[in-house]
Amino acid sequence: MKNPLAVLIFATVALTPSSRADVEPATSDAVGTWLHEITMRAAANGQERAGAASRGHGRYRILSIDDLEAPEAVKAHFRQQFRDRAPGVTRVSPEAIPSRRELATSLPRTHWSNEVLRHRLPAPPTVLAGTLLEGAQVIGMAPSGVMEGNSASGLTRWFHVPHLGTVALTEENFRASGMEIDVLAESLNAVVNGRPARLELQEDGRGRAQASLAWASQDKAFSLSAVGEGDAATLGRALQAIATALIDG
Repeated sequence: MKNPLAVLIFATVALTPSSRADVEPATSDAVGTWLHEITMRAAANGQERAGAASRGHGRYRILSIDDLEAPEAVKAHFRQQFRDRAPGVTRVSPEAIPSRRELATSLPRTHWSNEVLRHRLPAPPTVLAGTLLEGAQVIGMAPSGVMEGNSASGLTRWFHVPHLGTVALTEENFRASGMEIDVLAESLNAVVNGRPARLELQEDGRGRAQASLAWASQDKAFSLSAVGEGDAATLGRALQAIATALIDG
């Protein structure tokens, strides 16, 4: 992809398998149609965004549902979704959280040296010193975001953290890539180093749990996720501790 697209991140407003069951078909169609339309508009504006990318004019913006250029049915869906997802742990189906075996067979095993990453990314990877990820086994890595040739605007790294589980760290250099990220204010329920964040906790009732945390610094958008056995609150506290200690490269 040579031209970065405007990216809308609504912190899990996309219709996931666990949330689809309670969505009326008409509402689901309206949301799907709207998401398709904004994706097509972003693609149509790709050439214009390419110039912005070369100047590092990316943007991270927090806006309200009321400010969305969307049909009222779409706005109503998002309002209901965030009302339903009250703070705390959400119970999901057993299929929603992968097992350790499923993760072991599905995650990439590619590893790149720091020197290679410095050439492939707009900025060095975030420093992990002083976090729970320092010294953890790196399972694999994969590029993310806007990709052109061997270069990418982002990177995901997966780790095995003893007594915690599998942790993924994604960092997106939105400023350097010219990417535009919009986040719904109603989705934000946590804070990382003084910046608004979104924390989600899920359990399947059979001993598996997962947590995710998303936020942004001045130039990068971050997401952390953890899958393990036990309770989601413990995973969430671990992710918040990691996020607080992260240092941009």
